[in-house]
Amino acid sequence: MPIGLADRIAGYVTEAYKSLPRRGAEAGGVLLGGVRLGPVIDIFITGFAPVICDHLSGPSFTMSEVVETEFRAAIAHHPPAEIVGFYRSHTRKAPGLETTDQEIVDRIFPGLSGIVLLIKPSGISVLNASYFFFQGGRLDPRPAGPEFPFLVSVPGGIARSRLQPPPMLPSSPLY
Repeated sequence: MPIGLADRIAGYVTEAYKSLPRRGAEAGGVLLGGVRLGPVIDIFITGFAPVICDHLSGPSFTMSEVVETEFRAAIAHHPPAEIVGFYRSHTRKAPGLETTDQEIVDRIFPGLSGIVLLIKPSGISVLNASYFFFQGGRLDPRPAGPEFPFLVSVPGGIARSRLQPPPMLPSSPLY
């Protein structure tokens, strides 16, 4: 995922987080990109489409009829091969995925495989993230690797760390 793209997603996450005192609201959306099959499967993220959440159940990003409609509208603007999963921020106390994430997979990605990018704000300038996989419509509750810092700069351009960004995956055609 290019750093600029991570910064744009982080902007949505940060704005939602700042919108409510204490816990902050969650944000989410569709991840766009591609998959390259080979000895190693490469998944690359090249874009995203935010999904409006009505927050009927409080600050959590949960599935409602409105959210489902927004997901479907966002997905309809892109070829199916470009949809690689979804992201959401995580302001809840319990770490990791929730049953509501499986509900998103069940209703939006039934029987499909993809990734979930879970972004945990720890204040407005610090975000950490983890990737999770779903395969055949079932979420694996184990992260696909260690938690990592999500961005190098925050909206407004304030440097967050001197960590080098991960190398960008090539955006060659899918095989």
